[in-house]
Amino acid sequence: MYGNPFSDFLMSEEFLPVGRENILDDIGQAITQPNPDDRDLHGLPQMGKTALLHYIGGPNFLKKYRTEFQKPYDEEPYRIFIAFIAGWFKSVHPFVQIYREYFRAYQAYYDTMAAQHPEINLPEPPTIPIKVEDGETAMAFVEVNLRGLDRAGIRAVMLFDEFDSDLAYARLTADETARLAAWKPYVFMILATERRLEDVNAAAKGSPFYKRLPQIAIRDMRPDEARLFVTRVLAAREASLPDADIDRLVRLAGGFPYLLLLAGQALWELRRRIGLQDSPDSLPDAFQPYLENRLADDFRRLFELYFQQRTNAQRQALLDLARRETINMDEAVAATGRQDVLLTSLETYGLVDFDAESRVYRLFSPLFRSFLLAYLDAPAAATAATATAETEPNLTGLQSSLYDVFRSRPGEVLTFEELGRRVWSWTLSLGDEPSERDKRKIHIAVSKLRRELEESDTGERIVNLRALGYRFEPAG
Repeated sequence: MYGNPFSDFLMSEEFLPVGRENILDDIGQAITQPNPDDRDLHGLPQMGKTALLHYIGGPNFLKKYRTEFQKPYDEEPYRIFIAFIAGWFKSVHPFVQIYREYFRAYQAYYDTMAAQHPEINLPEPPTIPIKVEDGETAMAFVEVNLRGLDRAGIRAVMLFDEFDSDLAYARLTADETARLAAWKPYVFMILATERRLEDVNAAAKGSPFYKRLPQIAIRDMRPDEARLFVTRVLAAREASLPDADIDRLVRLAGGFPYLLLLAGQALWELRRRIGLQDSPDSLPDAFQPYLENRLADDFRRLFELYFQQRTNAQRQALLDLARRETINMDEAVAATGRQDVLLTSLETYGLVDFDAESRVYRLFSPLFRSFLLAYLDAPAAATAATATAETEPNLTGLQSSLYDVFRSRPGEVLTFEELGRRVWSWTLSLGDEPSERDKRKIHIAVSKLRRELEESDTGERIVNLRALGYRFEPAG
């Protein structure tokens, strides 16, 4: 067991459904409906959208929510086929990437069903290779398979991670997005996005695809949910913290899962350094400034993302709220430009909290307020820092693909198997391990990419995780 329970949890890629129960209930009820409307899980970076998709695609979801399924899926959940689609690349048409990931998952499903339920007549997986830009042919194969699964009584489910990427939805034509809408009778799609699809692809505005895509906000947890989240992370590792310290974490990180884990990691390390590791006493107030300075540094990269992804009007509303600390709702309604509308939209993302009792808006964390006040004091420096962070090194095609994969999963463990699948298109069977030769190939490629990042002075790092793989650490 890792000495720090929060670091251990971050490394494990586990999923806790705290604060997401209603979303899972909704999906559990919709997934086997005839002609179901799809779902767009929409929220800020590092809110657990990818982890939520992985949970839906795993065995625990089918076991727990089968009572919500319609017949025959409630009694035969093996009739649900789920494919996780991710890893978008400049050199590969999005439809070809869908084809690759879909049929990689389908091959494993097909083999299992052939062994356990041979009475079900499933369509065979295609064996013809597809060129990386041949989206038309790729979609034809996927659509034939979807219709075949429907005839066999199989419900297909596709989970699209980071579908709002400039390498994914932004590259589709209006006709291609309409083609996705035509899948309605055959497949239930769940998307994870950080930007509205209408804003990503101007050419596809008005697409019928949007009409069947309810947007579900993946926002911060309520304070009681955040405390429960921290408690369960600790309990899973037979650890605990004083209630006052858990409250401290929630106050500083709000209900943002990733920020709570970073804050817990820093607090645990600090308690160990000052000899409180096994003590029931909470952190002395004298160490509060040290902890806040540490977290301000740890949170800065995400705070920058949260701020830069908002519209100009929303940014100004955030900066105004940072100056004033709180804004009364009645005053916001009366303000020019209806400031309450902007603040309410920011509350949807979890960046602003609304206290119904006192009728005031405030920022979700005092550390986020400090970040915004610093931005006000030195806007030119902040803009320069953002530009530096967005500078990309000069990379080869392979290095660019590897770089894209790392940047899509900041702070997470990327195994040799996942890198091999997403960059080299490996087709390992479930449970198989890559050979030492293949691992060496990845190690060499990562070493060359690391050297390019160092020479380009991007501030980004790729950390070796012995026997596991790698972790990408963004600049800032």
